Amino acid sequence: AMGKSTIILLVLLASDTLARCPWEQNSLFEDLQTHCECEVSSELGLSVACIDVDFFNLLKGLREYSQNSVIEFLTIKNSTIPNLDDFIFKNLKIISLEINACELKSVSDHAFRGLENTLQSLSLHNNVLRSVPVGALRHLRLVSVLDLSKNRIKYITNNAFVTLRLKTLKLSFNNATLSESALRGLENSLNYLHLKSCQLTGLPNAILGLSGLNFLDLASNNIRSLPPGHFQNMNSLSALNLEKNIIQSLDPLVFLGVNDTLTSMSLLNNLITEYPFQAIRSLKN
Repeated sequence: AMGKSTIILLVLLASDTLARCPWEQNSLFEDLQTHCECEVSSELGLSVACIDVDFFNLLKGLREYSQNSVIEFLTIKNSTIPNLDDFIFKNLKIISLEINACELKSVSDHAFRGLENTLQSLSLHNNVLRSVPVGALRHLRLVSVLDLSKNRIKYITNNAFVTLRLKTLKLSFNNATLSESALRGLENSLNYLHLKSCQLTGLPNAILGLSGLNFLDLASNNIRSLPPGHFQNMNSLSALNLEKNIIQSLDPLVFLGVNDTLTSMSLLNNLITEYPFQAIRSLKN
């Protein structure tokens, strides 16, 4: 019987460490108790997820209790954070940061200062940003995943990501025009590019030199035609999503350069009336 009770106790202890936030005993942070959940992973990194939280109180709590430990994931949703000011995450070591659906309008140039040596993934999804926060992103040399989808970004300037080594870039659900050299610097590193629902009327020239790209999502745009050879420098492209566009036909040479690598492609819900035999026949896989 003793063996059984010991096992039960161990299980309870294990689940307890899962849900305990570091500020649990402090009445000053009582609202964090109701709005945040915490987890401690096996690597002893802390994960914190908050909904409808007082952002400044959260930062205060994290500074007080997590200054010397690593925060593996910090996720903040449905809170009101109109701006991220300079040095706001100072003295915190965050690996993955998500500020989603927080009415975020602006990000100061030095907002992420101090996170250069830890931050690997950043999501500012579903906010009201009108431009890419180029200055703030510039020094984030370890960030490989950047999600700016579902904002109000209208124009992506030349060299917007030039100092970054992104593997995944999500820009979907922005009515965004990409300037010619918007993706300069990402030619070899970028593997996944999401441009779904960006009201694109054609293939952006910005994607031309992305030789490391594996996956390109261009679904739900207003693309009418695909110029022959547009993909020819994308030597790694294996998946292409062109669903829900207004493409009427495919040029026989449209897949020039990716004939060997393309393994998956969707053209569902377009305006193609005749099966594009020649274009499809050119694909080896």
